[in-house]
Amino acid sequence: MLTGKNTQPQQAVHYFMSGYYQEGTSRWSGKGAEKLGLLGPVDDQETFFNIVNGLSPDGSEHLAKRKLESSQRRAATDFTFSAPKVSACNRW
Repeated sequence: MLTGKNTQPQQAVHYFMSGYYQEGTSRWSGKGAEKLGLLGPVDDQETFFNIVNGLSPDGSEHLAKRKLESSQRRAATDFTFSAPKVSACNRW
């Protein structure tokens, strides 16, 4: 089964920067990151927070036309894959 849940910016910052499941180092990539001068590892929590909130890396300007509150933004979608549950009765 696949389930998806929208993630707000603050949840994304916690999950990707300091969460229990965070392993290794993420890296900025793509043309958008390049235009914003984001290179190398994603290791600055304030910069990441600004980006997922639709702001420039330093937080000085809005990058999106729509100015939404943080609670209205979808910073990521968390997908969870789950194997079907099998009860002891159904095995045989």
